[in-house]
Amino acid sequence: MILPKITQAPFGQVNDKPVSLFTLTNDNGMTVKITNYGGIVTAILVPDRDGNFANVVAGFESIDDYVKDGAFLGALVGPYANRIANGRFAIGDTMYELEQNSGTNNLHSASAGINKKCWQAATDSSDKVATLILSLDCADGEGGFPGTRHIEAVYALNNDNELLLTMTVNSTAKSPLSLTTHSYFNLAGRGDVLAHKVMINAGRFTPVGPEFVPTGELQEVSGTPFDFRKLKPVGQDIGADDAQIRAGSGYDHNFVLDTFPADEDEPAAQVVDETSGRVMTVWTNTPGIQFYSANGLSGASGDTATFTDDGALCLEPQAFPDTPNQPSFPLGWVEPGEAHVTRIKYGFSTQ
Repeated sequence: MILPKITQAPFGQVNDKPVSLFTLTNDNGMTVKITNYGGIVTAILVPDRDGNFANVVAGFESIDDYVKDGAFLGALVGPYANRIANGRFAIGDTMYELEQNSGTNNLHSASAGINKKCWQAATDSSDKVATLILSLDCADGEGGFPGTRHIEAVYALNNDNELLLTMTVNSTAKSPLSLTTHSYFNLAGRGDVLAHKVMINAGRFTPVGPEFVPTGELQEVSGTPFDFRKLKPVGQDIGADDAQIRAGSGYDHNFVLDTFPADEDEPAAQVVDETSGRVMTVWTNTPGIQFYSANGLSGASGDTATFTDDGALCLEPQAFPDTPNQPSFPLGWVEPGEAHVTRIKYGFSTQ
């Protein structure tokens, strides 16, 4: 038996800081590669029904490609994932101004994003789990966000072929907070994902208006292309004559999870590739999950990898977009003196 283990190797430099690539392996041979630059998952190798391993996430071989990447491939995203309308929000009588990097909106925290930072790293392993502990401080006022925020992100690979991510944040002031991970999955390891079947445990989603900011409405998925309550091919309705589908040239929407608050026995989402037999199941304690069908993935291509549109899909557990400006939306804040904990688990199996 090969016990879970973790190894560390050089992965270049960013701003004269050395970057490492950590390889987590369990006793089934499942392998996860993570760099402390952006907490990026660069590879996840899992077997198909015949025991053949393939990498099921889009990634690069070079740190230089990740530095240039604007698609957040595999990265940790925050301190506020997704959009904040008009790059501003209020706490009491104080208005906070953020960078506007997506039209008039703030997307994924702009230059304050944790995806472009070098994290401190520590490792641990036992006979059941291999663990990578990343930590980072976001300064008060950085990018316009209030509060000094300490973030700890713990990746743990166990012998059940589950990758657990636990992100804990403490802040000196009330501040918007929505952390997620932005891996692009293709369970076949190649081709497009239009035949992948997806289940999202959500009876509603948040429709968007101009510039992809939520309108504030929670719309029922029943009778729409957004009904993924039962496994359905990604491509089945991706070309539907629907205003929301047209707006994103496919799916790029937040779903309102029926599993919130989290019940670990009930998955938030699942993806099945019937050709390889690979299955990915997602659990989380977040109120929403962003489903993105990678409609513009070709633009993320770099020197060490080339991608195609619809060549992967993202399932990003999160608070709802624009929660700081939508009082009816749940969570989306960290309070001083209270630890904010985000839990995400990806389980891999076969059928």
